[in-house]
Amino acid sequence: MRILLTGSTGQLGKALLKSKPNNILLLTPDRFQLDLSNEEDCKAIIHNQKPDWIINCAAFTNVDGAESDKEKAYQINYRATEIFSQEIAKVGGKLLQISTDYVFDGLKKRPYEVHDLTNPQNIYGKSKVLAEKVIKNTLTLDNQFLILRTSWVLSPNGKNFLLTILNLLNNKDYIEVVNDQVGCMTSAKYLAQTCWRLIEYNENYSSKSKSFPSLHHWNDQGIVTWYDIAVAIKEMSKKIGIVQNPAEIKSICSNQLKQNAIRPNYSVLDCSKTEEILNIKRINWQESIHEILLSISKKTDK
Repeated sequence: MRILLTGSTGQLGKALLKSKPNNILLLTPDRFQLDLSNEEDCKAIIHNQKPDWIINCAAFTNVDGAESDKEKAYQINYRATEIFSQEIAKVGGKLLQISTDYVFDGLKKRPYEVHDLTNPQNIYGKSKVLAEKVIKNTLTLDNQFLILRTSWVLSPNGKNFLLTILNLLNNKDYIEVVNDQVGCMTSAKYLAQTCWRLIEYNENYSSKSKSFPSLHHWNDQGIVTWYDIAVAIKEMSKKIGIVQNPAEIKSICSNQLKQNAIRPNYSVLDCSKTEEILNIKRINWQESIHEILLSISKKTDK
Protein backbone atom coordinates (compact mmCIF):
# COMPACT_ATOMS: atom_id res chain seq x y z
CA MET A 1 0.00 0.00 0.00
CA ARG A 2 1.38 3.42 -1.02
CA ILE A 3 0.81 6.16 1.53
CA LEU A 4 1.77 9.81 1.17
CA LEU A 5 2.64 11.37 4.51
CA THR A 6 2.67 15.15 4.89
CA GLY A 7 4.46 16.63 7.87
CA SER A 8 6.89 13.73 8.22
CA THR A 9 9.34 15.83 10.25
CA GLY A 10 6.76 16.83 12.88
CA GLN A 11 5.90 15.06 16.12
CA LEU A 12 3.21 12.83 14.68
CA GLY A 13 5.06 12.37 11.39
CA LYS A 14 8.12 10.99 13.15
CA ALA A 15 5.95 8.69 15.28
CA LEU A 16 4.17 7.42 12.16
CA LEU A 17 7.51 6.67 10.50
CA LYS A 18 8.71 4.80 13.57
CA SER A 19 5.58 2.65 13.83
CA LYS A 20 4.97 2.04 10.11
CA PRO A 21 3.57 -1.45 9.31
CA ASN A 22 5.72 -3.64 7.07
CA ASN A 23 3.19 -3.67 4.23
CA ILE A 24 3.28 0.13 3.83
CA LEU A 25 5.40 2.04 1.32
CA LEU A 26 5.58 5.47 2.89
CA LEU A 27 6.22 8.51 0.69
CA THR A 28 7.65 11.37 2.78
CA PRO A 29 8.21 14.52 0.70
CA ASP A 30 10.00 17.36 2.46
CA ARG A 31 8.89 21.00 2.29
CA PHE A 32 10.92 21.57 -0.87
CA GLN A 33 9.25 18.63 -2.64
CA LEU A 34 5.76 19.50 -1.35
CA ASP A 35 4.98 23.06 -0.35
CA LEU A 36 1.45 23.01 1.06
CA SER A 37 1.06 26.70 0.28
CA ASN A 38 1.72 25.94 -3.40
CA GLU A 39 -1.46 24.69 -5.07
CA GLU A 40 0.37 23.22 -8.07
CA ASP A 41 2.61 21.17 -5.76
CA CYS A 42 -0.46 19.75 -4.02
CA LYS A 43 -2.08 18.77 -7.32
CA ALA A 44 1.06 17.39 -8.93
CA ILE A 45 2.08 15.05 -6.12
CA ILE A 46 -1.30 13.29 -6.17
CA HIS A 47 -1.26 12.88 -9.95
CA ASN A 48 2.38 11.77 -10.06
CA GLN A 49 2.41 9.45 -7.05
CA LYS A 50 -1.22 8.24 -7.03
CA PRO A 51 -1.09 7.17 -3.37
CA ASP A 52 -3.64 4.75 -1.93
CA TRP A 53 -3.84 7.01 1.12
CA ILE A 54 -2.75 10.48 2.17
CA ILE A 55 -2.08 10.99 5.87
CA ASN A 56 -2.30 14.76 6.21
CA CYS A 57 -0.70 15.66 9.51
CA ALA A 58 1.12 18.77 8.27
CA ALA A 59 -0.51 21.99 9.42
CA PHE A 60 -0.02 25.62 10.37
CA THR A 61 -0.21 24.94 14.12
CA ASN A 62 0.96 28.26 15.52
CA VAL A 63 -2.37 29.19 17.08
CA ASP A 64 -1.43 32.79 17.89
CA GLY A 65 0.49 33.20 14.64
CA ALA A 66 -2.59 32.17 12.68
CA GLU A 67 -4.43 35.25 13.96
CA SER A 68 -1.89 37.56 12.33
CA ASP A 69 -1.16 35.40 9.27
CA LYS A 70 -4.66 34.28 8.35
CA GLU A 71 -3.92 33.80 4.66
CA LYS A 72 -1.11 31.33 5.28
CA ALA A 73 -3.10 29.44 7.93
CA TYR A 74 -6.07 29.01 5.58
CA GLN A 75 -3.83 28.13 2.63
CA ILE A 76 -2.06 25.31 4.50
CA ASN A 77 -4.81 24.06 6.79
CA TYR A 78 -7.79 24.44 4.46
CA ARG A 79 -6.88 25.05 0.82
CA ALA A 80 -4.22 22.30 0.62
CA THR A 81 -6.73 19.86 2.09
CA GLU A 82 -9.35 20.98 -0.41
CA ILE A 83 -6.95 20.30 -3.29
CA PHE A 84 -5.99 16.89 -1.91
CA SER A 85 -9.69 16.00 -1.66
CA GLN A 86 -10.46 17.21 -5.18
CA GLU A 87 -7.54 15.30 -6.70
CA ILE A 88 -8.39 12.11 -4.79
CA ALA A 89 -11.95 12.40 -6.10
CA LYS A 90 -10.48 12.47 -9.63
CA VAL A 91 -7.73 9.83 -9.48
CA GLY A 92 -8.79 7.66 -6.50
CA GLY A 93 -7.35 7.07 -3.07
CA LYS A 94 -8.29 7.89 0.50
CA LEU A 95 -7.48 10.60 3.04
CA LEU A 96 -6.74 10.52 6.77
CA GLN A 97 -6.98 14.10 8.03
CA ILE A 98 -5.59 15.06 11.43
CA SER A 99 -7.84 17.66 13.06
CA THR A 100 -8.07 19.35 16.44
CA ASP A 101 -10.06 19.91 19.63
CA TYR A 102 -10.00 23.62 18.74
CA VAL A 103 -12.90 23.05 16.34
CA PHE A 104 -15.09 23.34 19.46
CA ASP A 105 -15.93 26.48 21.45
CA GLY A 106 -15.17 25.15 24.93
CA LEU A 107 -18.56 26.04 26.37
CA LYS A 108 -19.62 22.46 27.00
CA LYS A 109 -19.25 20.88 30.44
CA ARG A 110 -18.82 17.28 29.31
CA PRO A 111 -16.53 15.66 26.73
CA TYR A 112 -17.23 16.57 23.11
CA GLU A 113 -18.58 13.71 21.04
CA VAL A 114 -17.65 13.26 17.39
CA HIS A 115 -20.93 14.61 16.02
CA ASP A 116 -21.26 17.62 18.34
CA LEU A 117 -21.60 20.93 16.53
CA THR A 118 -18.34 22.71 15.81
CA ASN A 119 -17.91 26.37 16.71
CA PRO A 120 -14.23 27.38 16.63
CA GLN A 121 -13.12 30.52 18.43
CA ASN A 122 -9.83 31.19 16.64
CA ILE A 123 -8.43 31.20 13.09
CA TYR A 124 -6.59 27.92 13.57
CA GLY A 125 -9.79 26.15 14.60
CA LYS A 126 -11.79 27.82 11.81
CA SER A 127 -9.27 26.70 9.17
CA LYS A 128 -9.44 23.12 10.44
CA VAL A 129 -13.25 23.13 10.46
CA LEU A 130 -13.29 24.30 6.84
CA ALA A 131 -10.92 21.44 6.00
CA GLU A 132 -13.25 18.94 7.67
CA LYS A 133 -16.25 20.30 5.76
CA VAL A 134 -14.59 20.26 2.35
CA ILE A 135 -13.45 16.67 2.89
CA LYS A 136 -16.98 15.57 3.74
CA ASN A 137 -18.44 17.43 0.75
CA THR A 138 -15.84 16.25 -1.77
CA LEU A 139 -15.04 12.66 -0.83
CA THR A 140 -18.50 11.17 -1.04
CA LEU A 141 -17.68 7.52 -1.70
CA ASP A 142 -18.03 5.07 1.18
CA ASN A 143 -14.92 4.78 3.39
CA GLN A 144 -13.04 7.37 1.33
CA PHE A 145 -11.86 9.50 4.26
CA LEU A 146 -11.11 9.52 7.97
CA ILE A 147 -10.98 12.60 10.20
CA LEU A 148 -9.13 12.15 13.48
CA ARG A 149 -9.36 14.97 16.03
CA THR A 150 -6.74 15.10 18.75
CA SER A 151 -5.36 17.54 21.32
CA TRP A 152 -2.24 18.72 23.13
CA VAL A 153 0.23 16.41 21.36
CA LEU A 154 3.50 15.70 23.20
CA SER A 155 6.59 13.67 22.31
CA PRO A 156 10.39 13.61 22.77
CA ASN A 157 10.76 15.42 19.42
CA GLY A 158 10.11 18.77 17.81
CA LYS A 159 8.47 21.74 19.50
CA ASN A 160 5.91 21.00 22.18
CA PHE A 161 4.78 21.97 25.66
CA LEU A 162 6.71 19.22 27.44
CA LEU A 163 10.05 20.16 25.90
CA THR A 164 9.39 23.86 26.55
CA ILE A 165 8.61 23.19 30.21
CA LEU A 166 11.73 21.03 30.60
CA ASN A 167 13.86 23.85 29.26
CA LEU A 168 12.21 26.41 31.54
CA LEU A 169 12.52 24.15 34.59
CA ASN A 170 16.25 23.99 33.99
CA ASN A 171 16.79 27.67 33.24
CA LYS A 172 14.30 29.76 35.23
CA ASP A 173 13.62 30.45 38.90
CA TYR A 174 9.89 30.25 38.34
CA ILE A 175 7.48 29.71 35.47
CA GLU A 176 3.81 30.57 35.02
CA VAL A 177 1.38 28.04 33.56
CA VAL A 178 -2.33 28.43 32.89
CA ASN A 179 -4.65 26.41 35.08
CA ASP A 180 -8.06 27.25 33.58
CA GLN A 181 -7.84 25.48 30.20
CA VAL A 182 -9.15 21.95 30.59
CA GLY A 183 -8.42 19.22 28.06
CA CYS A 184 -6.45 16.04 27.38
CA MET A 185 -2.85 15.48 26.35
CA THR A 186 -1.92 13.05 23.61
CA SER A 187 1.23 10.98 23.18
CA ALA A 188 2.36 11.19 19.55
CA LYS A 189 3.44 7.54 19.80
CA TYR A 190 -0.03 6.24 20.63
CA LEU A 191 -1.71 8.69 18.28
CA ALA A 192 0.40 7.24 15.45
CA GLN A 193 -0.55 3.69 16.40
CA THR A 194 -4.20 4.72 16.32
CA CYS A 195 -3.75 6.21 12.84
CA TRP A 196 -2.39 2.94 11.49
CA ARG A 197 -5.16 0.98 13.17
CA LEU A 198 -7.83 3.27 11.69
CA ILE A 199 -6.43 2.73 8.20
CA GLU A 200 -6.28 -1.03 8.75
CA TYR A 201 -9.88 -1.16 9.96
CA ASN A 202 -11.09 1.09 7.15
CA GLU A 203 -9.47 -1.24 4.60
CA ASN A 204 -10.94 -4.34 6.28
CA TYR A 205 -14.42 -2.83 6.30
CA SER A 206 -14.02 -1.82 2.65
CA SER A 207 -13.02 -5.34 1.64
CA LYS A 208 -16.27 -6.59 3.18
CA SER A 209 -18.35 -3.77 1.63
CA LYS A 210 -19.11 -2.43 5.11
CA SER A 211 -19.22 1.24 6.05
CA PHE A 212 -16.56 2.31 8.56
CA PRO A 213 -17.14 5.42 10.74
CA SER A 214 -15.31 8.41 9.30
CA LEU A 215 -15.04 10.73 12.31
CA HIS A 216 -12.90 9.90 15.36
CA HIS A 217 -11.41 11.40 18.53
CA TRP A 218 -8.18 10.30 20.21
CA ASN A 219 -6.09 11.39 23.17
CA ASP A 220 -4.66 9.92 26.36
CA GLN A 221 -6.87 8.95 29.30
CA GLY A 222 -7.40 11.65 31.90
CA ILE A 223 -8.71 15.22 32.05
CA VAL A 224 -6.06 17.81 32.94
CA THR A 225 -4.96 21.43 32.70
CA TRP A 226 -1.65 22.67 31.32
CA TYR A 227 -0.66 23.36 34.94
CA ASP A 228 -1.33 19.72 35.89
CA ILE A 229 0.91 18.56 33.05
CA ALA A 230 3.68 20.99 33.99
CA VAL A 231 3.67 19.86 37.62
CA ALA A 232 3.80 16.20 36.56
CA ILE A 233 6.73 16.96 34.22
CA LYS A 234 8.57 18.68 37.07
CA GLU A 235 8.04 15.86 39.55
CA MET A 236 8.87 13.03 37.16
CA SER A 237 11.85 14.72 35.52
CA LYS A 238 13.39 15.40 38.94
CA LYS A 239 13.03 11.73 39.92
CA ILE A 240 14.48 10.57 36.62
CA GLY A 241 17.35 13.06 36.93
CA ILE A 242 16.72 15.20 33.85
CA VAL A 243 16.48 18.32 36.03
CA GLN A 244 18.30 18.92 39.31
CA ASN A 245 16.91 22.15 40.78
CA PRO A 246 13.67 22.75 38.90
CA ALA A 247 11.96 26.11 38.79
CA GLU A 248 8.88 26.86 40.86
CA ILE A 249 5.63 26.54 38.89
CA LYS A 250 2.98 29.20 39.48
CA SER A 251 -0.66 28.77 38.49
CA ILE A 252 -2.19 31.62 36.46
CA CYS A 253 -5.37 32.33 34.49
CA SER A 254 -5.51 32.58 30.70
CA ASN A 255 -6.37 36.29 30.82
CA GLN A 256 -3.00 36.95 32.46
CA LEU A 257 -1.26 35.87 29.26
CA LYS A 258 -0.85 38.07 26.20
CA GLN A 259 -2.22 35.75 23.51
CA ASN A 260 -3.70 36.72 20.16
CA ALA A 261 -5.98 33.69 19.92
CA ILE A 262 -8.85 32.64 22.16
CA ARG A 263 -8.43 29.11 23.52
CA PRO A 264 -11.42 26.99 24.53
CA ASN A 265 -11.72 26.70 28.31
CA TYR A 266 -12.90 23.11 27.98
CA SER A 267 -11.92 20.95 25.01
CA VAL A 268 -12.06 17.37 26.30
CA LEU A 269 -12.72 14.88 23.49
CA ASP A 270 -14.90 11.82 24.01
CA CYS A 271 -12.85 8.92 22.60
CA SER A 272 -15.14 6.10 23.73
CA LYS A 273 -16.57 5.33 20.28
CA THR A 274 -13.14 4.96 18.72
CA GLU A 275 -11.90 2.86 21.66
CA GLU A 276 -14.87 0.54 21.15
CA ILE A 277 -14.58 0.33 17.36
CA LEU A 278 -10.83 -0.33 17.38
CA ASN A 279 -10.97 -2.51 20.51
CA ILE A 280 -8.16 -0.63 22.26
CA LYS A 281 -7.77 1.24 25.53
CA ARG A 282 -6.13 4.61 25.97
CA ILE A 283 -2.96 4.98 28.03
CA ASN A 284 -3.10 7.16 31.15
CA TRP A 285 -1.63 10.64 30.59
CA GLN A 286 0.85 10.30 33.45
CA GLU A 287 2.19 7.05 31.99
CA SER A 288 2.65 8.84 28.68
CA ILE A 289 4.62 11.68 30.24
CA HIS A 290 6.82 9.23 32.17
CA GLU A 291 7.49 7.27 28.98
CA ILE A 292 8.41 10.43 27.03
CA LEU A 293 10.72 11.65 29.81
CA LEU A 294 12.48 8.27 29.97
CA SER A 295 13.04 8.46 26.22
CA ILE A 296 14.58 11.93 26.60
CA SER A 297 16.71 10.69 29.49
CA LYS A 298 18.13 7.87 27.37
CA LYS A 299 19.02 10.34 24.60
CA THR A 300 20.75 12.59 27.16
CA ASP A 301 22.78 9.70 28.57
CA LYS A 302 24.24 8.79 25.17
